[in-house]
Amino acid sequence: MQKVSAKGKLLDTYRQRRREFIKSGVIVDYSKRRLSSATSSEAGSPRPSCSTILEAVDQLEDTHSENIDDKLLWLNNCCDPWSRVEEYWNCTTKQRLTQLTTDITVEEYINKFKALSQPGGIYLLIQDFKVLHPYQNNNLFDNWQLIRPAIINFAQKKQDQILKEILTDIENDDCQEILDVVGFISLPFLMSSAIIKKDKAKKQWRPSKYEVLQSFICHLKSALEIEDTIQRRKAKLHELGMTLQPFIVVVGPTLKTISARYIVLNNLRYEMPSMIKSVDACFKLIFALNAEYPAESKHVWQFIQRVLYKMTTKFDKIFTTVRTLASDLELVV
Repeated sequence: MQKVSAKGKLLDTYRQRRREFIKSGVIVDYSKRRLSSATSSEAGSPRPSCSTILEAVDQLEDTHSENIDDKLLWLNNCCDPWSRVEEYWNCTTKQRLTQLTTDITVEEYINKFKALSQPGGIYLLIQDFKVLHPYQNNNLFDNWQLIRPAIINFAQKKQDQILKEILTDIENDDCQEILDVVGFISLPFLMSSAIIKKDKAKKQWRPSKYEVLQSFICHLKSALEIEDTIQRRKAKLHELGMTLQPFIVVVGPTLKTISARYIVLNNLRYEMPSMIKSVDACFKLIFALNAEYPAESKHVWQFIQRVLYKMTTKFDKIFTTVRTLASDLELVV
């Protein structure tokens, strides 16, 4: 049968409307984004963009589970028993994550699935990351112990006063948890901070290295300070037309006496058992939710992504300061 090209007034109207929608931003022309990764990287997206997560989701195999819609509906309304939550969560992975490639917001997605508001919700997101990126799932744990000594040794050569005070907490201490805390907290002081400016916004801001640290790992002496800290950060970001992204809070009188670690995600706080698991979980939920890195510390997270997780996306825009630190540490970015 001879192929006939579609034509007519209806098709012309469709094409015209589609061009108008793309121009206005109502829909995204993914075909152009795939053709030009350079154009996409100019946006400097520090996260898995919609087309990237869409590619990952497309590679997932269908579970062939029955009654997928019923299981999704159950997850919308129930979170007990937890064994059923985990079963249904795994059965609906492709269908759920596909929703994140649409115009649903992270907040809407979290509110949609009741189990995410539970203490174990973080482990559901970690499971999603494992499904999406199985080969990178354990990379942080495999690489951190090798790279941490180089980070701390390099930090000890710096003259920053705040960093010097942080490093005094590990003098003559070989506790692995304390070394992990100090290793991660040192990272913002080893790189230059960038000017933050929302597209077409008049206001701009170059955060100090301490402000970068606060958006990455915020040390508070009391859990009672968490809410006020969140509100202050929200207000600051709102002035720049930005929103609060996931970050870590550690609580304790000093870095040597940390009593609790939390990941802050919107109005949720997930408590974690250790520093390295906090960083691991925060990184993975950002990817699993197609969220963004905090604006102030996106270069810190990119270092973690590229150097510790060995993860790249074709939309990465590599920060010069990330390359410089990797070179100083004799690492590959």
